[in-house]
Amino acid sequence: MFGLQRKSRAEKVKEALLSAASYADGALRDTSLHDDLRSAADHGAVAMRRVRKDLGMPSLVVRLAEDKKLRKHMRALLDDLDSAGDRIRGRKRHRLRNVLLLAGVGSAVVAIPDVRKWVSAHVPIGDDGGSETLATAT
Repeated sequence: MFGLQRKSRAEKVKEALLSAASYADGALRDTSLHDDLRSAADHGAVAMRRVRKDLGMPSLVVRLAEDKKLRKHMRALLDDLDSAGDRIRGRKRHRLRNVLLLAGVGSAVVAIPDVRKWVSAHVPIGDDGGSETLATAT
């Protein structure tokens, strides 16, 4: 009725397999995903070597609390896995949106004289952290 036909179970399975194959093909060709996973594995190996000395749970907690290098590698491991997960899930990063937003704000600061004066009076300059602003420096 109305040109709609029910799909057989075989057709549904075939479509699901084709979808999974194209998804897997994209993941296999993604070099950034490979880099994230390789980096995560490297950080995990370093962290494991540092933890291997103390395998008991209470000593592991103490070691994690005291060992800055171990915490650094564990944090890097989790960041790499998070990045790899984002690539697998296909989350958008909104890079273009953020650039356009920043360009719009920058052009508003340059184009509107009142905003430009306010920014030059309130934005600190220099590396010394002093109170010199754009307005007082010129």
